[in-house]
Amino acid sequence: MTDKVTETTNDKAAQKQSSKPKNQGMIRPVGTGALFALTGSVFAAGYFAAEPITKSIITSVMENTIGAETNIDSVDLSLSPFGIAVNGLQQTDPEDLNRNLFEFKTASAKVNPFELILGNTVIDDLTVDGLQFYTARSQAGEAVEQTAQGSIKESASEFAGGLEVPSAKDVIANADLLTEQKGRQLKQVWQTENKALKSKVEALPSKSSVDKYKAQWQEIQDTKIQSAEDIAALKAKIDKLKADIKKDRAAVKELSEQYKVSKTNVDVAYKELKAAPGQDWQNIKAKYPIDDPNAVAISKLIFGDEITGYLVTAQQAYEKVKPYIDANKEVKAEDKLSAESLIEGEYIEFPLDNPYPSWIVQNLLVNVSAPSGEQFKLTGREINIEHFIRNKDSQYQVALVSSDPKKRFDLEGRYAVDQAKNFSTQGNYGIANLPVVNKQLSDSDDIQLTMTDALVFGEGNYQFDSNIISTNDIRFEGVKLTGNATTELAKIALNTLTQVNKFGLNVGITGQPDSPDIKIKSDLDNQLNNAFKSQVKAKWNEFEGDAKQQLQAKLQSELNLNSDDLAKFEQYKERLGNLEQEFEKFKEGQLDGLIEQKKKELEDKLKNKAKDKLKDKLKDKLGDFDFGL
Repeated sequence: MTDKVTETTNDKAAQKQSSKPKNQGMIRPVGTGALFALTGSVFAAGYFAAEPITKSIITSVMENTIGAETNIDSVDLSLSPFGIAVNGLQQTDPEDLNRNLFEFKTASAKVNPFELILGNTVIDDLTVDGLQFYTARSQAGEAVEQTAQGSIKESASEFAGGLEVPSAKDVIANADLLTEQKGRQLKQVWQTENKALKSKVEALPSKSSVDKYKAQWQEIQDTKIQSAEDIAALKAKIDKLKADIKKDRAAVKELSEQYKVSKTNVDVAYKELKAAPGQDWQNIKAKYPIDDPNAVAISKLIFGDEITGYLVTAQQAYEKVKPYIDANKEVKAEDKLSAESLIEGEYIEFPLDNPYPSWIVQNLLVNVSAPSGEQFKLTGREINIEHFIRNKDSQYQVALVSSDPKKRFDLEGRYAVDQAKNFSTQGNYGIANLPVVNKQLSDSDDIQLTMTDALVFGEGNYQFDSNIISTNDIRFEGVKLTGNATTELAKIALNTLTQVNKFGLNVGITGQPDSPDIKIKSDLDNQLNNAFKSQVKAKWNEFEGDAKQQLQAKLQSELNLNSDDLAKFEQYKERLGNLEQEFEKFKEGQLDGLIEQKKKELEDKLKNKAKDKLKDKLKDKLGDFDFGL
């Protein structure tokens, strides 16, 4: 052991910044003060004062944490061994003030007083006797206002709808229909293409311009050619007409090209809309057991909420504990800084062969009385939330305590919280001949089912490290089911279920704890009789007809919404066709051909005129000769 004396403020600041090895312990004034203060207060006030104060502190902490009244018969403090015992604790359920969330007869803890000097709470042994859950209270408890905390997101149970086949109207109303998406998409495509087409249409020649071109064309056609000068004048007119219509011809061409592109895009969107109802129906078929009445998962209806409830309970418990895990490291650091800034003096440093976290329960024993009357023993070792200090996982076991060797429930697992405050756990369990009495399985809209008697067998495993992975194989034997049903389909199912005496259940759980993917399979589904299956098939056939009819109505509605746009698209097509027909005669080849035609007419005319002149001249010269001309 070495002594270090702080002589100056600068030396002390330097000492703060120096890092100390993990295996070095330090007798902290805070820890020593806590021990001396506790011991001194006990001697000063005596047990009659210390025990009521401790009772008040425990009651206040639990009420503020859980949100309901806490009742404690008494608290006993002892110095040898150093420890505390809490007797007759009842914790009111904040969800039902007439019941206890839990209660126990006695909880006793033996505390290591020397570790308190180091600022650690080391409980060598913690024993809880007579722990029970959800017991009736003799007098209703009171709710206690809690500090606002984050809550788990809750959603409507996917298993609450019952056995009745859903209505097509409800399914269509709640579905994210591709038909509606494609209708909106067609509208958007049209708006985009309409904007592009409109810009091209605005660049088209006006009707007066086209009429002017037609008049000029007619004038050119009617032009009489008498000489080469007339040809030159005609060519000048045609060149001017060609120059005038060149820009407008380009505008018509651009509209034609844009129309082809726009038509392709609109046609694709239109075809996708027409095909959407069929795809919507396939999506609905994939979600519901329409083609296979054997796929009606009554096991999911019966056990789905039960399994989800266990996960929600576990998540709620973790959410209660997590703030303390997150705050533990910060509080510990703040306490150390506070002590260093307020207390001057001597620190005694010595090596630690066996370091401890800020708190730990080395040995845990809890005796639990289940509502069924069964007794269970929960044991644990190394229970803490700073596993990186000792590099040891916390271990826990749950075992049935029974004189009947055929009965068995064993669960064992381990958990750890790393330095980044990430929680992980894994474990496995086995069950044999465990009784189930009056367990409500379903309280859905159309069927209420209770398991009045059964024996449970099974095994399973689980692990959690940001995600849950769990597989479970459960068997129920000696089953007795009773219940009530309100619909025809539910009554047929209930009649079958009340005749079942055994069945198996396979449950797979994956994903996030607050939104797990639960897969339930059971041979119970296959035990439904033919009358039930026929009724289900008829219901699904009716559902299919209604759904397809409503999808077609959705399609027609979307087509009606887009009908004006599609009609306008046809107007573009008609105008383009008329312009293309008008400008067909104004092609450069047509205009150039007209010049050639006029040239040929002039040449033919000149030739004929020359022939006539030659003939007349010959006639004059040969007129004196009698050739019979």
